[in-house]
Amino acid sequence: MRNFVKTFQMNKVKISATSAYLPTRVVANSEIEYRVNSPHYEAVAGAGDAVVKTSMLPPGALERLFGSRERRFAAADEQVSDIAVKAATPIVDRFGRNNIQCLIFSAACADLIEPATANIVQMKLGLTCPCFDLKNACNSFVSAIQVGSTLIQAEQYENVLIVNGEKLQDAIQFDAPDVEDLRKRLA
Repeated sequence: MRNFVKTFQMNKVKISATSAYLPTRVVANSEIEYRVNSPHYEAVAGAGDAVVKTSMLPPGALERLFGSRERRFAAADEQVSDIAVKAATPIVDRFGRNNIQCLIFSAACADLIEPATANIVQMKLGLTCPCFDLKNACNSFVSAIQVGSTLIQAEQYENVLIVNGEKLQDAIQFDAPDVEDLRKRLA
């Protein structure tokens, strides 16, 4: 039995540019806490309009749990492809459409099941390169960097554009019936 070893020179891969887009609506933790808690007001018998609040999510809980004070919510009519396009446009403008040889859309969210969101981003950016979605939940972007760098090292492409757009607010359920259900949903 012979051992075959293929040797090749590893090309250095670098990130040439980054760009970001943040939706304009800032949502404070207090708004999230209010929305989670608001269905849990109970009328007090014989007390007129008085209510007792059952606190599902105490004030400051989100900051203590996650370390953030706010997050961004996209507009209702804004798709994840729109978010990705707004982030990628400065890079495409800087390097030119013809210099983008492959597009990877890497996110947990998508515009549709089919076609791939990468195809929608490609069309919106006016690109003609090959494109595909890469989904790996929270690791999608890191996985796309690994795949993109591998494509470059294998000399398939010289320039790979990796884009991401997340709109997780559409999946948030603010109406947990009890604390146990809230714990399951909190992540």
